[in-house]
Amino acid sequence: STIDLLGSFSICEIFEIGIAMPIVVHQSGEDAIHKINGVDTTIETGRQNSAGISDMRFHLKLDLLNALKNRFDNFGLARITVMSAPLGNAINPDDFIGESTVTVQPKLAFETKFWRIRLGVNLGYLWTKDKQFWQSERGHRLTYGLGAELAMHESVKLLFEVYGNNAFS
Repeated sequence: STIDLLGSFSICEIFEIGIAMPIVVHQSGEDAIHKINGVDTTIETGRQNSAGISDMRFHLKLDLLNALKNRFDNFGLARITVMSAPLGNAINPDDFIGESTVTVQPKLAFETKFWRIRLGVNLGYLWTKDKQFWQSERGHRLTYGLGAELAMHESVKLLFEVYGNNAFS
């Protein structure tokens, strides 16, 4: 379970700067078991209850359609760059809470609004250091997200979000 503390400010509704501090409230894992000479052998003991600060993220967003707001009032297009600082790994590298190096993730985000519904899609690429943990490899990834918002009332909104990534191997 993770809680994100977020903050941002906008300059002339064109440029936005933000910061996010993820806090892992609870994380657990199982023992990693590998067969050695036909015998199950524990190669890494799972952490039962780890928690801590994850990687701090900095967001830079440029609204690409702001000058055309009157023509494209129901559409949005933005270029977003997210950079992370490896705090989680620096604080406790054995907890698998953060990356071991700085990451950079450029994204393109699109949104549309109609009736009381707002839909958003983003597509990006995460540059990170390639690393291997036993038989698993992890490195650069294609990232994606989809979000929806339904305005139930002027001050009440129902949100839905799904996101993920696909590693290149």
